[in-house]
Amino acid sequence: MLAFGIIMDSPFVFLDQASLIYGDPKSGTLALDGVTLAVPRGNLIGIVGPSGCGKSSLLKVVSGLAKLASGSVTVGGKKVYGPLKIVGMAFQNPIMLPWRTTLQNVMLPLEIVEPHRFQLRREYERYAERAKELLATVGIAEFADKHPWQLSGGMQQRASLCRALIHEPELLLLDEPFASLDAFTREELWTVLQKLWMKRPFTVILITHELREAVFLSDAVHVMSTRPGKIIASYDVSFPRPRLLEDTFRTEFVGILRDIRSRITQERMK
Repeated sequence: MLAFGIIMDSPFVFLDQASLIYGDPKSGTLALDGVTLAVPRGNLIGIVGPSGCGKSSLLKVVSGLAKLASGSVTVGGKKVYGPLKIVGMAFQNPIMLPWRTTLQNVMLPLEIVEPHRFQLRREYERYAERAKELLATVGIAEFADKHPWQLSGGMQQRASLCRALIHEPELLLLDEPFASLDAFTREELWTVLQKLWMKRPFTVILITHELREAVFLSDAVHVMSTRPGKIIASYDVSFPRPRLLEDTFRTEFVGILRDIRSRITQERMK
């Protein structure tokens, strides 16, 4: 059960000196150390940094799946004390249920998240139409009745994005969603995510090791330190949308990419 304390005039997502410890509070592993991060409503931000720096842990505290040792997290102006209902999530592995069709997999959150689960039976056709529209947006409408084993990895990841968005969450958390795909499919899905976001600009936090992906998709890219993780640098990305893959070769794009890579390299050498 959730408990909230109202926080006025805050960004949509705000971490204030957030620290996270795994295990014993005194002898456990300090994963996050005083992270402060503000995400405006409707922005897509990227989080990058060395392996093991706490990027995924940051998503856990934002979603309410991990309890802070100190500091606070607010989402939508409310302090987070437990799992949020307004969140959609997608991961590196799509984890499709093999006995369900693509359409049925996409509609799975509607069976769980309120108020949709109470309305699904009597309004099934309306919800199914919404799912089909999402599948059409990502280019796999003709695979709605196929099972996961009949889809390529890229198709499954497209379906996973649709599943994360079917209940129209206010916040989308993406943890390395394209990491397991080949380079061409990954780049294609950058444009798919951009298209979904431009159609309805929900707030997005994207965790990725692919720096081009972060810069291409984000309004801002934040760099984390080695563990224990904290935000050590932030870069605004002001290129207009829609962005094209060719834009990644522009001098301005390459300049931001070089600065971010240099900052991470410095961290890895500590």
